[in-house]
Amino acid sequence: MVKTEINKCLRCKMYNPQRGKKFIFVTAYEPGEKVAADIIGPINGSYIITAIDYFTRKAWAKVITTRESNKLVKFFDEVYNDIKIKILILDQSKENLSIEVKQWATRNNVRIHYISPFHHQSNGRIERFNRTIQEGIYKDNSFGNLKTKTKRVLDVYNNVRHSALGMSPDEACNPKRAQEIKLKQFEEIVKFNQRQKKRGAEFIFKEGDRVIIRRETDLTKGKPRFESQGIIINILGNNSYNVKVHNKTIKRHGSQLKLIVEDYFE
Repeated sequence: MVKTEINKCLRCKMYNPQRGKKFIFVTAYEPGEKVAADIIGPINGSYIITAIDYFTRKAWAKVITTRESNKLVKFFDEVYNDIKIKILILDQSKENLSIEVKQWATRNNVRIHYISPFHHQSNGRIERFNRTIQEGIYKDNSFGNLKTKTKRVLDVYNNVRHSALGMSPDEACNPKRAQEIKLKQFEEIVKFNQRQKKRGAEFIFKEGDRVIIRRETDLTKGKPRFESQGIIINILGNNSYNVKVHNKTIKRHGSQLKLIVEDYFE
């Protein structure tokens, strides 16, 4: 009996956009366990470097004039003085991949987790905070420069009640509230999973799967959305994978991949 993939041929997969995937609720069980950082800008010739703690939702933001690794390290020191970071989640920008940042992480016993290129959804919590900062600055009609407005928005963010916490981030930094936050997080996970059931099951790849990889640049109309072919060689967790393409290995998120189903006989 010949079995074939009947829903979509390979050519269709290459030209059609990927359907939505189920997302994963990222958990943290103590302050500093997971901290994400990012850079916004340029905004009027400056940048804003941001960070957020996954457990307390405590956030930090600082205006910088240039994207240099030494300025990132100084900012990370400031955050680390407030909260002992265990895992630092970063994108794969030139500054984040620098020797200075890696040496800082080694000195402070911090593990860096680099998210998949072109897949900022993997760092969704910091992305949402970045939008909050930008929208707050845009709507702030009070007197002040970018630095002043950023501080005002940050102060409001850290002192306002967050529904996911049941308290403000500054209140969540009180060690006596830790158990309360864990219980609230559990409630949020239950709600999240209930919502995800309505979205349908997520397709998870396994080692050895042949896949096609989503094109992230040169998205000219008429060109295939998925082009290069590769093989899953490692499962990294959180639906991220190492994919061997020709003679190199790249890291991609599951939403950037489509399975190639071979015809076979039995």
